[in-house]
Amino acid sequence: MEDNTNITEKKDYKKWGTGILIVVVVLGVLWSIFGGRKTTVQKVATSNVSNSETKKASTKTFKMGEKITTEVAEVIIEGKQVKDKLMDETGYFENKPSAEGNKFLILYVNVKNLTQEPLNLNSSSFILNASSTQSFSPVTLLIKNSLFIDAINPGQQVKKLVFFDVPAAVANSKNLKITLGTNISSKTSENKEIISVNLQ
Repeated sequence: MEDNTNITEKKDYKKWGTGILIVVVVLGVLWSIFGGRKTTVQKVATSNVSNSETKKASTKTFKMGEKITTEVAEVIIEGKQVKDKLMDETGYFENKPSAEGNKFLILYVNVKNLTQEPLNLNSSSFILNASSTQSFSPVTLLIKNSLFIDAINPGQQVKKLVFFDVPAAVANSKNLKITLGTNISSKTSENKEIISVNLQ
């Protein structure tokens, strides 16, 4: 009778070898899945930090009266004024602020079209920032020279008024800024940088 001990031992070795191979493959797959995710998250986080740093670096701040030259226009905020009420050009119609204690903050803006095409412009390109969390959009008033909906021809320069209806404390604040913007109906830049003007 033949001794089958060696055959059994060989079969056991094959089972053990196959089992170890399966465990190694499973561990390798798990490591590649979870290890790869960690690397991706780190890359995304680094990318976000870089983008925010780039945005901060691309902010430009100007003073009132300073010429701001963008890809499409020259803009100067020449001055500001605070009024309790405003009369239309006929002298019969009186504009009052929307709430008691509010005042009109008036900006005198000068815009020149630097492109070879008509430049669409309205007051929505000017946003008043009282703080990092408080901002105001302009109001439309039917007053002579108010910036409403204008198409500025190539090379043309216009002087217009922009109105804000704001609380008296905001109107008289020393820390106001105007941010120039671009939207579907009005354009002052190509949005490559944030442009703000200190109203002091």
